[in-house]
Amino acid sequence: MKSKRSYVGETYPTSQGEIVEIIESDGSMNITVRFPNGYILKTNLSNCKKGYIKNPYYPSVMGVGYMGVGKYSTKDKKIYSCWYDMLNRCYGDREMDRSYQDTNTHPIDEWLNFQKFADWYVRNEYYCEEPLHLDKDVLDKHSKLYSPDTCLLLPATINTLFIKQTYQRGNCCMGVTKEKNGSYRAQCSVKGETYCIGCYQTELDAFYAYKEFKENLIKQIANEYKDIIPRDTYNALLEYEIEFND
Repeated sequence: MKSKRSYVGETYPTSQGEIVEIIESDGSMNITVRFPNGYILKTNLSNCKKGYIKNPYYPSVMGVGYMGVGKYSTKDKKIYSCWYDMLNRCYGDREMDRSYQDTNTHPIDEWLNFQKFADWYVRNEYYCEEPLHLDKDVLDKHSKLYSPDTCLLLPATINTLFIKQTYQRGNCCMGVTKEKNGSYRAQCSVKGETYCIGCYQTELDAFYAYKEFKENLIKQIANEYKDIIPRDTYNALLEYEIEFND
């Protein structure tokens, strides 16, 4: 009986640009390969030669995120989109999304693994007729970290309340723009429309008018969603305060 050829020691490139080494073989249909990071995979020789095999720990998303090993995949579109958007805000082209110009935000290392993020998402998801968005500002507006301790899932309508249009207001504080006549206008976005709160002699007066209006608006919308969002999320919204240096 003819013995099966051993392919141990042979190396092949993958579509991800890595080189795998065959470390075990029992003919061409049953081989074991090792990726550069030590990950072990059972496959066949044909897949190796064609570069079809993939390392689930290879940072294929924004150069940092990876799929990991588990039950979640890109077919879980809602979760994957949320995860991808988070990485894009942290590592993507900021010129493409000027609403997120904070260059120091990043996820906890664990959340670079899609499986870990998806586990958290599923545990914290709740029924809502509109999309749930990932938010890191309600619990701690000064946090630069996306993590289980700093993030919430918010209905899209609520999440838009916390988008900071820093590039639009120039050197003024949040909610305030300077008019050509030297006065200061307090304004706030309400359901996609810009609402003028009033014009004031000083930037500080305009800010406090904005602060009162915006905090009341957040409470109002939180109450509209009281029976939908988790109790902890509801309480965090009621306690949220607008600060001068936001």
